[in-house]
Amino acid sequence: TCSTPNLAGGIGGKDQEQVYIAIKSDETGDVIATSTQPFMIYDCSSFTRCFECVDSPLPCGWCEFLNRCDGTGGSCRSWIQGPSNSCPQLTQDVYNWPTGVNSWDFLISGQNLPTPAAGDSYKCRVTILGQSPILQDATRVSNSQIRCAGTAYNYADSKATKGATLEVLWNEHNLQSKGSVELNFYKCDQMASSCSACLVGDPKYQCVWCTEAGNVECSIQPSCPVSFTTTDAGSCPEPDIQQALPLTGPVQGGTNVTIEGADFGIAFENIDGATVAGEACTFSRQTYTPGKSLVCTTSPVNGESSGDIVVTVNGNVFTYNKGGTKDERKNGAAIKFQYLTASVLSYKPKLGAQSGGNLIKIQGSNLNIGLSMTVEIRGVPCAIRGSRKLESVDCKLGSSPQRGKGPLVVKIDGAQLQDNAEYEFTPDPTVTGVSPSIGLSNGGINLTISGTNLNSIQRAVFRLTNSTGYVWYSNCLPTSVQDTMKCPQPSLGASNFTGKLNASFEMDAVSPESLILSDAFAIISRPMLKGIVSETFSPEDVVTIEGEDLLSLKPLEKQIRIRFGDAATCDVKDIANTAITCEVVMSESDNVEETENLLVIVTIGNYSVQLNTVSLDASGGGG
Repeated sequence: TCSTPNLAGGIGGKDQEQVYIAIKSDETGDVIATSTQPFMIYDCSSFTRCFECVDSPLPCGWCEFLNRCDGTGGSCRSWIQGPSNSCPQLTQDVYNWPTGVNSWDFLISGQNLPTPAAGDSYKCRVTILGQSPILQDATRVSNSQIRCAGTAYNYADSKATKGATLEVLWNEHNLQSKGSVELNFYKCDQMASSCSACLVGDPKYQCVWCTEAGNVECSIQPSCPVSFTTTDAGSCPEPDIQQALPLTGPVQGGTNVTIEGADFGIAFENIDGATVAGEACTFSRQTYTPGKSLVCTTSPVNGESSGDIVVTVNGNVFTYNKGGTKDERKNGAAIKFQYLTASVLSYKPKLGAQSGGNLIKIQGSNLNIGLSMTVEIRGVPCAIRGSRKLESVDCKLGSSPQRGKGPLVVKIDGAQLQDNAEYEFTPDPTVTGVSPSIGLSNGGINLTISGTNLNSIQRAVFRLTNSTGYVWYSNCLPTSVQDTMKCPQPSLGASNFTGKLNASFEMDAVSPESLILSDAFAIISRPMLKGIVSETFSPEDVVTIEGEDLLSLKPLEKQIRIRFGDAATCDVKDIANTAITCEVVMSESDNVEETENLLVIVTIGNYSVQLNTVSLDASGGGG
């Protein structure tokens, strides 16, 4: 026989390890025999929680007074071997505790709670979010309850509720729970600012309306003297209408007016009725928030008018008046609601792609009244953009499942307005080519885009993309024709790149995949221009500018601009490999007969180069 080695230091943090046993000769040092089956070594102390300890397949048990997992239980006053339901533990629950109440003890539910002996203790540790933990003594009430000693818990901000963590320590060891144990602190005075709103709160909070001098507020019941406690809505102050919105609406009615204030009863049955500008304003149980607000819907009227907003509560009539305080509102002038007539006079554009994305600009009158506005064309919604103005509103049109024409329909609450000028959904635009199909890295080349339905979109972007996915882009100009559009070539910045780039477009909400050109766009080298050999010229003279490898500029011939200072320009007539020829044209605004030392400047898009200087004989005597 032999004893297992002392593993007081554990087995590497594991709860068990399988090993093979070998017998070794003391005399020769040789291994005489080795076991054919593994031998399991286990360490109960690797478990630090009762649940894990007793649920383990190992022969371990939990010493509930020492809060440790043990393999023998020999030194334990109480040794639990399972199941885990036998462990001391807290039960899943949600606790709501008021702030600022010293005398309020809290009962925490649990099971299998040990009976403490001398030297044993329970404590409650509460940590409000963002604050330091508070440790309080606790006592065992029964096998299933712990009482945490009361203290004036509080938090600084004005939130109605704030979360916290709750721990119950048994001999300085946290009691486990198989479910969540939630703790929320609350402030009655932040939950409600009026008597009726306070009284309709959840009874679990035990909030009452306290009328103690200097402390008129919603308060936790134990902190308010009984003689100042209000629990009956009949004892609440009279209603106070503090706000009503909106204050305008269409004559067709249908405007949902939200009337907010204090002490609007505590039940739907307390509200006898509401009127707006003398007309019934309908409401329901679902649109009434006890003690706080009422939402009612205006009735249609025969013409424009204005009048008071009135609510009747428990037989008493109350009007929405001006004033910053309740007393001022009680005696203030009434704030009027206006019934107004809205109209749509025009809109643009009246053409757009099926994929949508057009920004529709609507003109009319009283377009900013009421609570809500919707716009649609052929059932396709147009989302309102920005704020509605008195005479205008913008909206972004969605996509249409099919082509076709239809009127623009505007709805403001219960009013339906229509412009009979029809909007047309056209097929999405296509792009078939770009001319010229070359440019310079400086950009600025004027490109003509060919395609179909190009006049149906408002925003077009020309994109050049290199092999790594980097994109250069420029904004194209709106067009009124279907088959062509103008776009400037984007600049490549400081890059001296030459070669081919992929060309594509972005157009409103059109799918980008359908706007990729099959042919690449070429970036050519900047021209090598040397200058003009002759020094003096006259109007209509043909000038030769020398250079190298200039034939690549042939597609850009119409975009080459040549000027002699501010006195004249030179219209390109031909491009050869080593020369550009142009005809001198005098500036109409130049009254000087002869100008000297004119700087020759050649511009192609955003590219510009200064050559030599020349003189110009306006009398025609040059050479």
